Amino acid sequence: MRFLLTLLLGLFSLTAGPAAENEIFLNNGTVHLGVPSDWVILAHSPTGNRTVVAFQIFGNPAEVGSGNSTNLAISTFALKDPEAAQAFAAPLTKRTQDSVTNRTDGNWAIREWQGDQDGAKYQILDARIVNKALNVGIHVRLAWPLLPNNPVDYEDTMNALLKTTLDSIAQKNPETP
Repeated sequence: MRFLLTLLLGLFSLTAGPAAENEIFLNNGTVHLGVPSDWVILAHSPTGNRTVVAFQIFGNPAEVGSGNSTNLAISTFALKDPEAAQAFAAPLTKRTQDSVTNRTDGNWAIREWQGDQDGAKYQILDARIVNKALNVGIHVRLAWPLLPNNPVDYEDTMNALLKTTLDSIAQKNPETP
């Protein structure tokens, strides 16, 4: 009986651990990252000179029934291809008159700005890096609606989520400077 109880407690502690992670591959399998398994994949095009994966991220109760959602997209650009390299090198378009803030996180260049989507204002974080060893440009975009009922700490939560994502990319692609 004691053995059975120990076994059950061991199984419970395994399932009560951190959330499961899905491994995502881009750029013909050369770029990979881990994301929480509860992120819903909206698009995934893992092959070619320009690849993308896009997710809808749940967890903000203010979004329920609003028609708005928090999203994260990761795009890669094979820099050996002239069209992909040109697309990555092109300046990020700014579709708003609001101010833009630029910052860095390690070797990632991050642009923070606000834009409109279907009548709702969104906070947008664009992060970019060049992985010289893989000869790939990586662009991560995190966007969330600025709703009146967003949790007070939602912006901090989103900044932490972006950092975790960027760290995952850097960790799983150690050639990333």
